[in-house]
Amino acid sequence: MGKKKKSTGGTERLRHGSPSASPSKRGRGPFLVSVDVPRLLRDTEKTEVLSLLEERRTRITQEIIESGADEHFVEFLQEEGRTQWIPSGLTKQQRAAFHTLAGKLGWSHESQGVGDDRVLVLTKKPLVDDVLLETLSLTRYLGLSSGAIDVAARKDIESVDAQFISNRVQRDQCEENHVTILNMYEVKSLFDDDESLTKKSLLEKCQEILKDDWSDEGLGTIIEGDNQVFYKVLSWPSADLLRVELGLSPATFHITVGFKQSDIHGVKKNKKTLVKATAR
Repeated sequence: MGKKKKSTGGTERLRHGSPSASPSKRGRGPFLVSVDVPRLLRDTEKTEVLSLLEERRTRITQEIIESGADEHFVEFLQEEGRTQWIPSGLTKQQRAAFHTLAGKLGWSHESQGVGDDRVLVLTKKPLVDDVLLETLSLTRYLGLSSGAIDVAARKDIESVDAQFISNRVQRDQCEENHVTILNMYEVKSLFDDDESLTKKSLLEKCQEILKDDWSDEGLGTIIEGDNQVFYKVLSWPSADLLRVELGLSPATFHITVGFKQSDIHGVKKNKKTLVKATAR
C-alpha cells in the first residue's frame, strides 16, 4: 500500500465533469468513472429485464424524437440496420448532448483522440443478452445499477404509494435505481487515508471481489415521525467481503423504492425491517 495520511474528515462532494478536467494526477478527479460487472441471468429474470428495458427504450426514443433532437442523431436512432456512427464536426456542447442521449438509450458512447482529432463513437447495443452488464459507477459514492436492479425495485411494491416512488425519482433525477456499496463519506475517507489509491485501482479491486450474488429479500420499511421510506432489502455476500477487504464496517445493502418526505439514513435496512416482519 502507498503512504498513509491522516483523514481530515469533512463532507466535500465530488462533482460530475469530464476526465480531461481532472486536476488530479491520481485519477481522483470529479468525473464519473465506471466499469461493467457481468451478471448471468436466469431465464425468468432475463424475460423481466428485457421487458422493462424494451418499454424504457421505446419511451425514451419517442421522447428524443419529439424533443427536436439533432436530425442526424435521430436518423441514426431510427436506422435499424446501422449499429455504429462516428459523427463529425461536433462542438463540445453537441458532443456532451450526444453522450447524454446515448446513455439514456443504453448505447456505448466513447470519446477518442485529443484536440481537433477528438471524435465520438456511438454504438448501439442489444438490450440484454444471457449475460447482463451491470454498471459499477464511482462518483461521490460507489454504486451498482442495471436492468436487473430496476426489475427488483419494481417487484411486489403494490403497498407503496405512487407519490413515494415519484419523490425518489425526483431526488435522483432519473427513473433508474441503484445500490450504494460505499457512501460518499466512506469513499472520501478511503482516498484521504491512502495516497496511492485511485478511482481506477478502487474499481479494479471491486471487479476482483464483487460477484453477481446479490439477491432480493423483499420489501422493507422504516417510519420516523411523519416520514416513511420503502426499500428492497438485499443480501450480497461478495459486497460484504469487499467492505471487509477495504477495512469498512458491515452495511445493509438495499434499493430505495420511495419515501414520503425524504430518505432515512443511519439506520439498518435489513431483514428485520421487512414489511411482513414489521406487521407481526
